Amino acid sequence: MAANSEALPPDLLDRFMAVSGRRKPPTKPVKTLAVVAGRGGGKTCAISAISIIEAINFNRDSIPFMMRGETAEIGYFAPSISQACIGLAYCRGYTQDVPAIERLVTRDLQESLTLSNGVVINAHGPSFRTARGTRLICAILDESTHFPNADDGNLLSAEIST
Repeated sequence: MAANSEALPPDLLDRFMAVSGRRKPPTKPVKTLAVVAGRGGGKTCAISAISIIEAINFNRDSIPFMMRGETAEIGYFAPSISQACIGLAYCRGYTQDVPAIERLVTRDLQESLTLSNGVVINAHGPSFRTARGTRLICAILDESTHFPNADDGNLLSAEIST
């Protein structure tokens, strides 16, 4: 909620301020959100929900120079494609649980979900190079601490920051 600059109820506001060290929540949506949570903390479940929310709320007109017919991609990156497919399975589950969202799915493959608004959620390993040829509108990095490091020459976060 706070990451999207939504108003927090008083009990959550107190917790937010205690954990974040901030006096007040952000006044506009954040561009980058890092979540530190232990095993079983619901990270994959939560970021899969974020993937679906970003996909259904995508507005093609908000992206400068985005051409009609150009693919808008939400890249779901994990240490392996099979691990990214676990997150994609959660995305698929969210679409199946909500009939209004399920109707938006036009194509459902093992490594991708395509929505009627032209957004594709794709499962990727830990390299942005696997997302070539599409407009990456959102990058979800699941278990990024297990991505190869810069010495291995394949660090996704280093590739994104350059």
